[in-house]
Amino acid sequence: MNSTMDDVPYESIVEESNDGILVAQNGEIVYANELLQEMTGYAEATLVGAPKTMLVTDDDAALVEQYHSARTSGEDAPDQYEVTLETKSGDRVPIEFSVNQISYNGEAAVVAFCREITEQNEREATLNDLKREYESVFDHVQDALFLLDVDDDGTVRFQRFNEREEAFTGKSIEEVRGKTPTEVFGDEIGSELAANYRECIERRETLVYEEELDLTDETTIWQTKLTPVVVDGTVERIVGSGREITELKNRERELEQAKTRLQALLDEAPDAIAIHDADGNILDVNDQNVENLGYTRDELLEMNVTDFEVGLDPETAQETWAAMDIGETLKLEGTHQRKDGSTFPTEVWVSKIEVLGEPQYLALGRDITERKERERQIQELKDRLELAVEGAELGVWDWNVKTDEVEFNDQWAEMLGYDPANIGDHLDAWEKRVHPDDISEVEATLESHLAGETEYYDSEHRMKTVDGNWKWIRDIGEVVERDDNGDPVRAVGIHLDIDERKRREQELKESREQITEQNNALESFTEIVTDAERTVDQQITDLLDLGASYLDLDIGILSEIDGSEYTVRNVVAAGDAVEPGDTFDLTDTYCSLVYDADGPVVFHSADAGSVKDHPAYQNRGMEAYVGVPVFVDDRRYGTLNFSRPESRETPITDAEESFVRIMAQWIGMELTRQQREQELERTSQFLQDSQEVASIGGWEVGLQSETLRWSEQVHRIHGLPLDANPTPEDAIEFYHPEDRDTIREAFNRLTTEGEPYDLELRIIRADNDEVRWVRTRGEPRYADDEIAAVHGTFQDITERKRRERKLEQFREAVEQTGHAVYITDTNGSVEYINSAFEEITGYSEDEVIGDTPRLLKSGEHEDAFYEELWETVGGGNHWEREIVDKRADGEEIVLYQTISPITDSDGEPQKLVAVAQDITERKEYEEALEATQEKLRKIIDLVPDLIFVKNREGEYLLANETTAKFYGMEPEDVEGRHETEVIPSVEDSEEFRQDDIEVIESGEAKFVPEEELTTADGETRILQTTKIPYQVPESGEDAVLGYARDVTDLTEYQHKLESQRDNLEILNQVVRHDIRNDLQLVLAYAEMLATCVDPEGDEYVEQVLDATRDAIDITTTARDVTRVMLQSDVDLTPVRLRPALESEVDNVRSNYEEGLVRIDGTIPDIEVLGDGMLKSVFRNLLKNAIQHNDKEVPEVSVSATQEDDIVAVRIADNGPGISDERKEKIFQQGEMGLDSEGTGLGLYLVETLVDRYGGSVYAEDNDPMGAVFVVELLRST
Repeated sequence: MNSTMDDVPYESIVEESNDGILVAQNGEIVYANELLQEMTGYAEATLVGAPKTMLVTDDDAALVEQYHSARTSGEDAPDQYEVTLETKSGDRVPIEFSVNQISYNGEAAVVAFCREITEQNEREATLNDLKREYESVFDHVQDALFLLDVDDDGTVRFQRFNEREEAFTGKSIEEVRGKTPTEVFGDEIGSELAANYRECIERRETLVYEEELDLTDETTIWQTKLTPVVVDGTVERIVGSGREITELKNRERELEQAKTRLQALLDEAPDAIAIHDADGNILDVNDQNVENLGYTRDELLEMNVTDFEVGLDPETAQETWAAMDIGETLKLEGTHQRKDGSTFPTEVWVSKIEVLGEPQYLALGRDITERKERERQIQELKDRLELAVEGAELGVWDWNVKTDEVEFNDQWAEMLGYDPANIGDHLDAWEKRVHPDDISEVEATLESHLAGETEYYDSEHRMKTVDGNWKWIRDIGEVVERDDNGDPVRAVGIHLDIDERKRREQELKESREQITEQNNALESFTEIVTDAERTVDQQITDLLDLGASYLDLDIGILSEIDGSEYTVRNVVAAGDAVEPGDTFDLTDTYCSLVYDADGPVVFHSADAGSVKDHPAYQNRGMEAYVGVPVFVDDRRYGTLNFSRPESRETPITDAEESFVRIMAQWIGMELTRQQREQELERTSQFLQDSQEVASIGGWEVGLQSETLRWSEQVHRIHGLPLDANPTPEDAIEFYHPEDRDTIREAFNRLTTEGEPYDLELRIIRADNDEVRWVRTRGEPRYADDEIAAVHGTFQDITERKRRERKLEQFREAVEQTGHAVYITDTNGSVEYINSAFEEITGYSEDEVIGDTPRLLKSGEHEDAFYEELWETVGGGNHWEREIVDKRADGEEIVLYQTISPITDSDGEPQKLVAVAQDITERKEYEEALEATQEKLRKIIDLVPDLIFVKNREGEYLLANETTAKFYGMEPEDVEGRHETEVIPSVEDSEEFRQDDIEVIESGEAKFVPEEELTTADGETRILQTTKIPYQVPESGEDAVLGYARDVTDLTEYQHKLESQRDNLEILNQVVRHDIRNDLQLVLAYAEMLATCVDPEGDEYVEQVLDATRDAIDITTTARDVTRVMLQSDVDLTPVRLRPALESEVDNVRSNYEEGLVRIDGTIPDIEVLGDGMLKSVFRNLLKNAIQHNDKEVPEVSVSATQEDDIVAVRIADNGPGISDERKEKIFQQGEMGLDSEGTGLGLYLVETLVDRYGGSVYAEDNDPMGAVFVVELLRST
């Protein structure tokens, strides 16, 4: 550029320029401004006239001359270049020289602008250093890094790879720069990558995800992080990083599979398992514990063992646990309390284990309720056995098979009417009394049992009584002892009197005819109801005809009852006295009784039914009636009833009533089906209307019925099954809480004002609580100018809403990765950290810059660790390792760290760049997984049962210590071996193998209650085994998981119990039999004898009569006691109090003529809860009041009162009374009354029965003398 100095005023140049300015002419400085003088330190006088090169260094003087000569000769020379200015003080200052040719005082000259560029050069040097440092980070970070540019149209192009990315992809920077993902990697992989990049651009936030990539010959798993760089709201580039985590994921998968496998074994364990710490706080539980206690797993993990272990003192428990050695096991029994407050007994093994250096306690709890119940039952059975033997006077025999000596008890002889003294002690005492026609079969049965072919000897035969008659006896016995050869040594048994049973068998034979008649009626019923050609009305009429014929009644009616209106729907009757459609007042029909009872009402005559005051009898003279309610769709519809004016000769039987109920049930079902078919037609019409309104989903609300109907699509949108029937309010509750008021107000306006609505709101699905957007529309439907219903459409618009939703903006990504990055000089002084470093370490930039990484030192590593680090990076090499550092707050962190040198052009390290990934959580997770695996293994090994897993080939995949111990091995010796190499017995192995294959192939569990196993030392043990199908987590192969419990001792114990139970069952059969036959016979003969003896013999005859009656009472009571105590479950039924009590009063009056028994007041005619034994309560109390009375004329008064739901019956006497001390004991088993020689069973039976009925019984003092027995019973409702 050429100009004339005259053209530009000098003053303007000086004033406007911030640069030093000189003008040179003929090689000398002719002008220098003030700023140049300040820059050089020379005065103007020194500068003017001096050579123009005096201001630059010698090296640059030649360059200045070279460019000046070229410029003056017209050659090309740069107008601007850098030189070093040397000041008067000797300092050297870099300047930018800008040279122009000008005219100065009419002659050619040059003007030079001198601008100091010291700061600019320093900035450039810093930027170059930073560039070199970041390039070193980029190239040496352990992750694969890549940079992406984003075009204006959103197209993503690769800009740069680091070395690891190049190695991973097999692509160089030159191959990928400027290309799209599909251009580099092809359509399939490239499209997936481009989709991820687009998501990052759209979301404008960092994305982290895992992906499987197959860019080379091997599939690897990567954790990829994409960070957008946002400028002015636009994503201009993406920084990507990828870390290969294949090995880590495989390791995690292995640990998870091991944990899953062991956790599955733990959860499938039949015992409850809990892990707790030294304070008793629960750390883990298995599924069985959750099931036993009724808490959720999360609830239990917030609890302490003392919260459910009843009576466990926390301080004592902690002392006990602390005193245990690692591996020590304590066994104890306790009581656990469930969440609902109920308790159950447990047997607990507590073992002390060590996990991650801390003591923990494994508690295996076994619910022993069943065992305790068995022990209780056995004790109860023993008590009952003693009671039965004492009270029932059974015929018992004990036979020495070797000598044929037999011991008979007194009752054996007395049962046949013999004096015990006249019965011998040899087997022929029995044989010669057996009926000749029966003896051969009896002996064959006995020989079969003696030979071991039958479990019991059981024979029914006739035996000769003392009077020459024959009595049917059931003879039951068992060999209880055999010698070493298996020959019988001793047998015991009992005699049962079965005459009464034989009579009952005859009665049963007679009842078969009634059953045949009923079966014929049922066949006709089946023929009618299965005939598809008949209409329902024809079928109902035919059933009425069949019922009338079967019941021998004239009229059959199916009625429909609405309130008090009784309408005849179907009828069969002689003539036209009653026709379909006839209506009556319900109260004028016997069906009112059916509705009052809400159940069947039957009577064969008006007298039997106590209905002569009823209008149906008064007005129509109906005598016999059978009526049952008919239910349609679970609602009372009417009745099915049969009647006639004449009474029936025989009462209505249970079978006949049952037949009518069967017909009523079928009619109800058919009418229900008709109604539902009609409803289905309406529903179909509704669905058709819905489809016309909209093709989405339809809904309708009938305002009169207030019923809501939905189409299938609406059900699906709500996540409800198609059979769900929500109400309108239910439908509103499905809406999001923030939208419910909106829809409720719109729906109210629609139903009251007819205002349609069209809304977009949110609902919450029922099946997964997912929030969905819907468009709901509602319109009114009019009938007779009034809103009769409202209907509308319902559409899921969630996806549309998602598309419309705008993406939120996030902060710009300012870091390349989420890893901590810091840079140091070669001495280790930190020069730079990123924000991730601050977040991970807790140190701020001010705290770290200028310090060394030693501030992170945790003390975990030896000096040799750091020496090796510095030796590696000092030699220009890459260092990569896990390192344990310490955060600013003192918490240790685990970092996966790489340190790489940043070298100059000669390869000399200038700086060090460190990239660290925080893997603390991952390490803790891995350690936790390993600890969990170790802990679960310890748990399984501590379980006292056998636990094992075998595959289809029979190889043990897992065996706990108990399993290995049975085979004399260690678990590691068992695992991996075939079962034939482990199980000592070939037979055991083959049997177990069959069960294993069955479970694997069927996919169903198998329970083996008892199976034998031969241990390594040859001992035979009995196992109770459960085998379930199991899938090995690692391979998915089918296997079998087994749990086996050693029940050898328990089985032997149960066998003993079964033997005792069988003996008791034999006695039970005796007690249930009427052993009073002989006594009744004695009584009859004594009464006859009383008419034949002289007056002086009356006293003795009377004694015989009294003794016989007492014996009959005793045996009756003993039978009742035995019957009660052998019943396990009793169904209580309503029992009418008045007839039950009055009948027993009448019996006592007849049997005890010397006593005065009266009823005070009126016995309430109500029902109480009881059963067929209730009369025994009153009978024993009344007899007790007479028998234990010391007055010449025993007086007994009976009364009953009712208060709320309690009915109190009082039986008072004028006897000697009962002391306070004995009032509590009088009802105990075996307690006798004052001066009584009885068994004491009567009052014991009373207390047992009343307690069973839910009532109570107690004794009070009578005024002025005697005792009062009070029985409180529950009224039936």
